[in-house]
Amino acid sequence: MCTMSKDAISLCVKRQEFMDDPGLLQRLYLHHKGFTRIQNLDNFTQVKELFLESNSLTKIENLQNFKHLEVLHLEKNKIGKARTVIYRNSYFPSLLQIAQSHFDNTTIFQRRLRI
Repeated sequence: MCTMSKDAISLCVKRQEFMDDPGLLQRLYLHHKGFTRIQNLDNFTQVKELFLESNSLTKIENLQNFKHLEVLHLEKNKIGKARTVIYRNSYFPSLLQIAQSHFDNTTIFQRRLRI
Protein backbone atom coordinates (compact mmCIF):
# COMPACT_ATOMS: atom_id res chain seq x y z
CA MET A 1 0.00 0.00 0.00
CA CYS A 2 1.19 3.48 -0.81
CA THR A 3 0.36 6.99 0.35
CA MET A 4 -0.66 9.52 -2.28
CA SER A 5 1.94 12.04 -1.12
CA LYS A 6 2.88 15.20 -2.97
CA ASP A 7 6.25 13.66 -3.81
CA ALA A 8 4.65 10.48 -5.21
CA ILE A 9 2.25 12.54 -7.34
CA SER A 10 5.05 14.79 -8.55
CA LEU A 11 7.09 11.77 -9.63
CA CYS A 12 4.10 10.37 -11.59
CA VAL A 13 3.52 13.71 -13.30
CA LYS A 14 7.17 14.13 -14.28
CA ARG A 15 7.32 10.63 -15.74
CA GLN A 16 4.16 10.93 -17.78
CA GLU A 17 3.54 14.53 -18.74
CA PHE A 18 6.90 16.27 -18.34
CA MET A 19 5.10 19.33 -17.00
CA ASP A 20 6.01 21.31 -13.90
CA ASP A 21 2.74 23.24 -13.48
CA PRO A 22 -0.01 20.94 -12.11
CA GLY A 23 -2.61 23.61 -12.87
CA LEU A 24 -2.15 23.01 -16.61
CA LEU A 25 -2.57 19.22 -16.72
CA GLN A 26 -5.70 17.91 -18.40
CA ARG A 27 -5.00 14.21 -17.77
CA LEU A 28 -3.58 12.89 -14.53
CA TYR A 29 -2.29 9.30 -14.48
CA LEU A 30 -2.12 7.82 -10.98
CA HIS A 31 -3.02 4.22 -11.79
CA HIS A 32 -1.29 1.01 -10.67
CA LYS A 33 0.46 2.68 -7.70
CA GLY A 34 -1.23 0.97 -4.73
CA PHE A 35 -2.71 4.21 -3.38
CA THR A 36 -5.15 3.66 -0.53
CA ARG A 37 -6.62 7.15 -0.38
CA ILE A 38 -7.26 10.07 -2.76
CA GLN A 39 -5.42 13.07 -1.35
CA ASN A 40 -3.00 15.95 -2.08
CA LEU A 41 -4.55 16.77 -5.46
CA ASP A 42 -5.62 20.35 -4.65
CA ASN A 43 -3.36 21.97 -7.28
CA PHE A 44 -4.68 19.95 -10.23
CA THR A 45 -7.59 22.26 -11.04
CA GLN A 46 -7.75 21.78 -14.84
CA VAL A 47 -7.78 17.99 -14.95
CA LYS A 48 -10.48 16.60 -17.25
CA GLU A 49 -9.57 12.92 -16.98
CA LEU A 50 -8.30 11.28 -13.80
CA PHE A 51 -6.86 7.75 -13.95
CA LEU A 52 -6.99 6.01 -10.56
CA GLU A 53 -7.65 2.43 -11.65
CA SER A 54 -5.91 -0.58 -10.12
CA ASN A 55 -5.08 0.99 -6.76
CA SER A 56 -6.42 0.06 -3.33
CA LEU A 57 -8.90 2.92 -2.93
CA THR A 58 -11.84 2.38 -0.59
CA LYS A 59 -13.57 5.77 -0.98
CA ILE A 60 -14.31 8.39 -3.59
CA GLU A 61 -13.14 11.51 -1.78
CA ASN A 62 -11.20 14.79 -2.01
CA LEU A 63 -12.22 15.61 -5.57
CA GLN A 64 -13.90 18.94 -4.83
CA ASN A 65 -11.28 20.97 -6.74
CA PHE A 66 -11.79 19.03 -9.98
CA LYS A 67 -14.28 21.46 -11.49
CA HIS A 68 -13.50 20.35 -15.07
CA LEU A 69 -13.46 16.60 -14.43
CA GLU A 70 -15.18 14.72 -17.25
CA VAL A 71 -13.89 11.17 -16.82
CA LEU A 72 -12.98 9.41 -13.58
CA HIS A 73 -11.36 5.95 -13.84
CA LEU A 74 -11.83 3.88 -10.67
CA GLU A 75 -11.74 0.38 -12.14
CA LYS A 76 -10.24 -2.43 -10.05
CA ASN A 77 -10.25 -0.72 -6.64
CA LYS A 78 -11.65 -1.78 -3.27
CA ILE A 79 -14.61 0.58 -3.19
CA GLY A 80 -17.52 -1.53 -2.08
CA LYS A 81 -19.65 -0.43 0.83
CA ALA A 82 -22.46 2.03 0.16
CA ARG A 83 -21.52 4.34 2.99
CA THR A 84 -18.00 4.79 1.61
CA VAL A 85 -18.85 5.67 -1.98
CA ILE A 86 -21.41 8.42 -1.68
CA TYR A 87 -20.03 11.14 -3.89
CA ARG A 88 -20.79 14.55 -2.40
CA ASN A 89 -19.00 16.76 -4.88
CA SER A 90 -20.90 19.62 -6.52
CA TYR A 91 -19.43 18.51 -9.86
CA PHE A 92 -19.78 14.98 -11.17
CA PRO A 93 -17.84 13.54 -14.11
CA SER A 94 -19.69 12.74 -17.33
CA LEU A 95 -18.17 9.27 -17.31
CA LEU A 96 -17.40 7.24 -14.20
CA GLN A 97 -15.48 4.03 -14.89
CA ILE A 98 -15.97 1.57 -12.00
CA ALA A 99 -15.70 -1.90 -13.56
CA GLN A 100 -14.40 -4.63 -11.24
CA SER A 101 -14.46 -2.32 -8.21
CA HIS A 102 -16.38 -4.84 -6.08
CA PHE A 103 -19.49 -2.76 -5.48
CA ASP A 104 -22.34 -4.42 -3.64
CA ASN A 105 -25.99 -4.14 -4.72
CA THR A 106 -26.74 -1.32 -2.28
CA THR A 107 -24.08 1.06 -3.51
CA ILE A 108 -25.43 4.59 -3.94
CA PHE A 109 -24.06 7.52 -5.87
CA GLN A 110 -25.45 10.92 -5.02
CA ARG A 111 -25.40 13.41 -7.85
CA ARG A 112 -25.93 17.07 -7.16
CA LEU A 113 -25.91 19.44 -10.09
CA ARG A 114 -24.97 23.07 -9.79
CA ILE A 115 -27.15 25.26 -11.99
